[in-house]
Amino acid sequence: MDETELRLQELLDLYSRGALSEQDYVQARAQVLAGARTDVHPVDPRPPTQPVGYGPPPAPRPGPGHRTRSVVIVASAAVLLVALVAGGLLWLRSQGTSGSPQEAARTAAAGKKLEEGTPTSARGPETALHPDTALAQCVSQPSQDAAGHPTSYEPALVLDGRPDTAWRCDGDGVGQTLEIRFGQAHDVDRVGLIPGFAKTDPADATDRYAQDRRIAAVQYTFDDGSTAVQRFDTDPADRSLQSMQVPRVHTARIDITILQSVPGATVNGQPAVDKVAVSEVAFSGPAG
Repeated sequence: MDETELRLQELLDLYSRGALSEQDYVQARAQVLAGARTDVHPVDPRPPTQPVGYGPPPAPRPGPGHRTRSVVIVASAAVLLVALVAGGLLWLRSQGTSGSPQEAARTAAAGKKLEEGTPTSARGPETALHPDTALAQCVSQPSQDAAGHPTSYEPALVLDGRPDTAWRCDGDGVGQTLEIRFGQAHDVDRVGLIPGFAKTDPADATDRYAQDRRIAAVQYTFDDGSTAVQRFDTDPADRSLQSMQVPRVHTARIDITILQSVPGATVNGQPAVDKVAVSEVAFSGPAG
C-alpha cells in the first residue's frame, strides 16, 4: 500500500468515526488525489456509506399506539388505587361513627366552635364534683301527691341524690336558668342531668315523668363564657341521668338554661301537667 492509499485510508477512518464531516472528508480526499501520481489506481470519488454494524438489530422505537396503551394502563392503575383508598376511608368512618352521640361541643363567648367531646372509652379516671347550692328564679308552688303528702320543688332538690324529688318550673321552661354553684373552682369535663320529674306516685302509681313535660335540650354556660349544648332522649320510659363529656373548663359556676321541652301526657286518667322539671344534676372532672 503506497503513501496515497495510506492517507486515503486515514481519511476514511476519521470520517467513519465521525471526526470529519462529509464536506471536510470530500475536500481532503480531493487534495490527496490531486497530489498523487497519474499511475495510481483510480479511486471512487464518492464518499463511502456508513459502516455496517453487526449483531442483533436495535429494538424498534415505540409508536404512538404503544404510548397510548401505556398511558391508559397507568391511568387505570391510579383510578383503582384511589378507589381502594376511598373505600378504606369510608369503611373506617363507618366504624368510627356508629351510633349517634349527644352533642358535646363547647362554644366560646363569641360563638366560635371548639373541639368535640371525647368518647367515654378514651377518658381517664374521673372524680364526681359536688356543688354547694342551686338557685332559680322560676319555682313551682308546693303541691300534694296522691296520698295528700306535701311536695315542694326548690332548686336545691337537684343536689339531694334522689331522683323522685325535683326542681320544677311552670310552663315549658324555655329560657329559664338553673344556677349551680361550687364552693371553689373545679376542672369540669362531664355534665348531665335527669331531664324531668322522675317520680312514680307511691299512692296511685302515676308516672310523673311521663305526665310532666320533659326537657329536650339545655345549654351549659361556664365562668369563662364558653357554652355547651346537650340534647336529651325524651322517651318517657327512659328516666336515666343523661350525661356527656365536654372540653375541660375551670369553673366555679354552671348555668343550665332550658332551650326546649316536650309536652307530657295523660296518665291514669290524670291530665298532662304543663310544668318542666330537673330531678338531678351531675358533674365530674379529671381525677387528681
